[in-house]
Amino acid sequence: MNNSKRYSSRLHLPTRLLFFMGVSLFGSATAIVLALNRSMAADSLVWRRPLVGSLFILICAVGITTVFVPEKCSGPAHSRQREKSAHAAVDTTSIEKAPISFKGHHLDCGRFASHTITSGNNVFCAACLGLLLGAFAAIVSAILYFFVHWEISEVSFWAVAVGQIGIILGLAQLKFKSYARSTANAIFVLASFLTLTGIDNLLSSIYADLYVLALIVFWLFTRISMSQWDHSRICRECNLPCERKER
Repeated sequence: MNNSKRYSSRLHLPTRLLFFMGVSLFGSATAIVLALNRSMAADSLVWRRPLVGSLFILICAVGITTVFVPEKCSGPAHSRQREKSAHAAVDTTSIEKAPISFKGHHLDCGRFASHTITSGNNVFCAACLGLLLGAFAAIVSAILYFFVHWEISEVSFWAVAVGQIGIILGLAQLKFKSYARSTANAIFVLASFLTLTGIDNLLSSIYADLYVLALIVFWLFTRISMSQWDHSRICRECNLPCERKER
């Protein structure tokens, strides 16, 4: 029990992820600055919105694809040696190793219970479910804004501000469990949409839009990197022998 509590509360991020988080938060700050200053020159390119909308929808579509064909949530290969060192004191030759099984593409060992949502006999990855729902909602919203010319002039700045809160919430999703984790991931995708549309409406600049699109990709990369690290950490801190540790 003590080991389980220790595993669930320990979130000491490595330097690499701290750097990613720092850059992501800096990007959020620059989005707010852009929304406040509006110093970038506007353009009158008729293809700006269709191009930016298409790129955003493409990002969402790629995200949806990865949800349906996710990599198994096993730790990276470079953690093998650390796992062997951490479990050197355990005589695994005399212990029957548990077979590998997956639910919601997570190892079904109890350590990932907070990462999944169970509905009847079905088990879903909470984060992927949230990203999927958020991506569908963002695609519909993007079609309305970029192609049907849905106007948000009166709330553009607040769209950017609320978007940054949602981005931070999504990056902090490791602290949440099950439905809360799923909600945080859905908000993360919608927050990206709000940020992009708010900046587009305020600045009407292709350069500002492309900058925000680059930020969205980096925010997503940071979120994925944090999840991969968390999955690896959970297995690395587990004292139970299983077949996965032989991989």
